[in-house]
Amino acid sequence: MKNNFDRIVIENVEPEIDCGSSPIKRVVDEKVSVQADGKSSGALDETLVFQKLIRKNYIYQ
Repeated sequence: MKNNFDRIVIENVEPEIDCGSSPIKRVVDEKVSVQADGKSSGALDETLVFQKLIRKNYIYQ
């Protein structure tokens, strides 16, 4: 059975720190703008989907 997924490349993601090895940091409730270039083989449009990450019992080092 053939899947309907096209190949997609995501490049030039910003903000970026140390080639993506470190996460950006923000104060709680501070907004952040994110941008990236998306290329695909067949799709006419790309959509950025994100999920809020909730970490319970996170230990800062």
